Amino acid sequence: MLDFLSSGRVDLGLASGWLTDRFAVPHVMCFAHALALCGGLLLSLLPAPATAVAGLGMIGMGYGFISGATAAAVARYWPPADFGRVAGRTYIAWCGAAIGLPVLAGYLFDLTRGYAAAVLIAVAANEERAKEFFFIGPWLSTPN
Repeated sequence: MLDFLSSGRVDLGLASGWLTDRFAVPHVMCFAHALALCGGLLLSLLPAPATAVAGLGMIGMGYGFISGATAAAVARYWPPADFGRVAGRTYIAWCGAAIGLPVLAGYLFDLTRGYAAAVLIAVAANEERAKEFFFIGPWLSTPN
C-alpha cells in the first residue's frame, strides 16, 4: 500500500511543475487537496481492499501535486534571494509533520482501535485547504 502513496507522490510531484507552468498555483493546489480529500473520503466511506488501493493512490497523488506545486509557489511568489530560506522552512515543517502526524494517528488508533478518526481529520484538513485555495486563489494568481 505504501508504494501507491510513494509512487503517486513522486510521479505527480513532477507533473505539478508542468501544471503550474500552465495554470495558476492556487488552482493546482486546490485540485491537489481536492484529490487527497476524495481519496480520504473513499477510504472512510467504502472500506474495502480495492477502495483502499484507489484511496491511498489518490492521497499519494494529491500530496505529490502539493509538494511540486509548493516548490513552484516558492519560486514564483518569493524573490530568488529568499528561495532557500522559504523552501528550507517549508521542508522543515513537512519533516515535523512527517514525524508528528503518524504519532497522532497511532494515538488515535490506540483510543479508537481504528484509523477512521485519523483519516477523517486528514479529510477535514484537505477540505479546509481546498476551500482556502479556491477562495483566496484569485488574489494570489499574480506573482510579486
